[in-house]
Amino acid sequence: MMRKDKKYKLKLKFPYEAVVALLLLSSMLLVCIWQYFIKGEYDYLVIALGIFIAKCFFGWLFNYSYKSLEIRGETLKVKYWLRLNAKTLKRQDIKGYIIKETYTRHGIDYHIQIVLVDGNKIEFIRDAYANYERLEFSLKNFGVRYIGSENINSPYKKMLARITVWGTAISATLFLLLQLMK
Repeated sequence: MMRKDKKYKLKLKFPYEAVVALLLLSSMLLVCIWQYFIKGEYDYLVIALGIFIAKCFFGWLFNYSYKSLEIRGETLKVKYWLRLNAKTLKRQDIKGYIIKETYTRHGIDYHIQIVLVDGNKIEFIRDAYANYERLEFSLKNFGVRYIGSENINSPYKKMLARITVWGTAISATLFLLLQLMK
């Protein structure tokens, strides 16, 4: 009798912000190129280059933040959102996982990083997944061991977390007030 392989898939939330940002930057890029062909002014090419660089940066950032993970049998497959290829790992390719303390717009949060034998790390950000709470359990079931945590070593970390939360709220409020004043 054959044992059924355990399967786990980390469910990626649809990245609305990323899609809107990339579509907005793409449309701005097209408008600048279109204006260059109509008016022939090189200023539009300079602006288009800046928008292209911003689009590449945000694409890299979103690709880093949004990736899917699937554990099936003896392999762990990581697929990046904007790349067509996937990285397939076996248990012996993985040294373990750590829990990393980091600042977010909500204050201090904890993300899981898979540490590979070659020293590279693959980070999974809590806000990007629907079933993130099962990730640690599934990694343990796969045979990946916990190798520690990475904490922020600043004595001001709680104060900086509060500044981050309040800064986000204040900047959003000021932006809305600025829009109302127009």
